[in-house]
Amino acid sequence: MTREEACARELFRELADRFEDSATGTTVTIAGGNILWKVIVTRERRACEVSVFIESALVYIVSLEEGGDLVGTATTADTQEVATVVDAWLHGDAYEFLHDAYPFVELHEKVLAGLLGEAVVLSPELHTTGEHRISRNSWFSFRLVISVGDRECRAFSGSNVSPLPTVSFTADGSDMMSLELTGLARECFPGTIRRWLLDRAMPSDIHREFPLVKLGPLVPYYEEGRLMEGEFIVSWDMVEEGVRRWNALGERAGAHNRDFFCIWERIGRFVALLREAGYDRCLRAGTAVTYFIVSRSRHYGLRAGQPSITFWLPEDRMDVITDNRSTPALSLPRAELTPEVRALLDDLVSKPID
Repeated sequence: MTREEACARELFRELADRFEDSATGTTVTIAGGNILWKVIVTRERRACEVSVFIESALVYIVSLEEGGDLVGTATTADTQEVATVVDAWLHGDAYEFLHDAYPFVELHEKVLAGLLGEAVVLSPELHTTGEHRISRNSWFSFRLVISVGDRECRAFSGSNVSPLPTVSFTADGSDMMSLELTGLARECFPGTIRRWLLDRAMPSDIHREFPLVKLGPLVPYYEEGRLMEGEFIVSWDMVEEGVRRWNALGERAGAHNRDFFCIWERIGRFVALLREAGYDRCLRAGTAVTYFIVSRSRHYGLRAGQPSITFWLPEDRMDVITDNRSTPALSLPRAELTPEVRALLDDLVSKPID
């Protein structure tokens, strides 16, 4: 029996003893397998689904449902708090009342609201100069976005381990800096927000002022006015880092799944060939399963219909597929930068960045 199952069964007994009642039509059930377990308490149109998670610590996520729809959530490690919110919800209390009455109802939303409040205390101009919003990301997690012009601060709170988020600072949609809000770093948050959004300071200047702020790999390109080129170059760096990880796994795997790991060696050699020709400065690179893909996409991830070239490198050939078509535009006996391949790449480079 997993720890999750043991905790779920103990919670099931506690909630069944307290709530199960045929007179009110209240039922308590348990469902799950392996490490995914939940206890469901239902009365008429309302239900509470309590999911059990254990990472570094035990936490219960309570989904408050009405008519099968999610209304809100509560996050706590205390079974008494679980029982309290279940009792109130089944009794018919309004969601708004629970939200205001219990700190652990929408805990992650309240964490982000606290961060926003700290930022506004130091920089009240954010109310008029910028925009800010807190929205549900999914289930019990929330996202905070504070923006002024082309710069943003984004914070996500939804970890089972800690509600304290890592904050990212972006320019034109690209990640520049990050700040993990633990310990003394929490004190840096309001000042970093002001320097980034209102003073429009450069990332390296902010890092000198607040050393706990971590700079991303795009910073040198951004500060030199070469952000798009940097986006492309860093994407190739990430592909090569992925190739190195797969090669290291292949060395440990030995003969097991050798064909799978060998394809990454071939991708690595072909990537190096294209970089030597300078395509890393004008095309975005990425991988999907064991396919190597280049495009003119402004940001990570291809949308349907975006121009791209996909390279498939099995042992005996290289297939070149353009724009996600079902049949290759080229099929070559080996991975080489032939005039035909170069012509396809140059045509892609001529397309606008999208």
